[in-house]
Amino acid sequence: AAFELFEEIWVTSEFTRDAVATVSPIPVRLVPLPVLAPSRATPYRRDQLGLPNEFVYLNMFDFNSVLERKNPLDVIDAYTQAFGPDDGASLVLKSINGAATPLDLERVQRAIAGRADIRLIDGHWTADQVQGMIELSDCFVSLHRSEGFGLNLAAAMAAARPTIATGYSGNMTFMSEESAFLVPYALVDVGENNGPYPADAVWAQPDVRAAADQMRRVFDDRSFAATVADRGRDRVLDRQSLTRAAAGLRRVLTTLELDAVLVGAQG
Repeated sequence: AAFELFEEIWVTSEFTRDAVATVSPIPVRLVPLPVLAPSRATPYRRDQLGLPNEFVYLNMFDFNSVLERKNPLDVIDAYTQAFGPDDGASLVLKSINGAATPLDLERVQRAIAGRADIRLIDGHWTADQVQGMIELSDCFVSLHRSEGFGLNLAAAMAAARPTIATGYSGNMTFMSEESAFLVPYALVDVGENNGPYPADAVWAQPDVRAAADQMRRVFDDRSFAATVADRGRDRVLDRQSLTRAAAGLRRVLTTLELDAVLVGAQG
């Protein structure tokens, strides 16, 4: 019924376009989203943002975006498979809206209990603080089951952070095997109690063991990780450049203008 409120749907990835167009009675258009490099280095220090002075893996998620989809529990599992408490690494989980979903918050807290090298920081921050946390981390990790685009992933790559992610869904708009540490997956049923998503829909189940291996690889071979991160920065800033985004929007608007002219001529 929501389609009745609109004349068109604009999306930012082919993945989302294909999903929405399957059921949409109105046009669905891809409008590229620009991703910009940081204009300057963050003014924050690690201690100001709660980051430890170790090798930091960063995961970000919103509890309101459905915990099973964002999948921080598999990030925790992969990290604990890759590292012991005294291996010189740490995992920081930056979340929002934990208070709105207390049972899910407790699930995450239980998963990290007894591991002082894993921190959960829940709360709303400014955009500059979030950007600072991304820039000051050593590696960004997302074992999502599905993403429409993946803004935080794109921001991490634009900041030249090594990025580990499920190799599925909207983030593949700007990711590749050469520019990120992709995690293999299997498509599985969404299942019950994951609304608003239908139980018979499918999403990705990332390979947690493979994710742990990727985490360890980034830690053990930092020169290679930096090379991949540089490729990632170049790729996302090229594919999602402001110039390309503007050209894509111009094509959409030109098409709309032509459609309007044709409709007017027919009328």
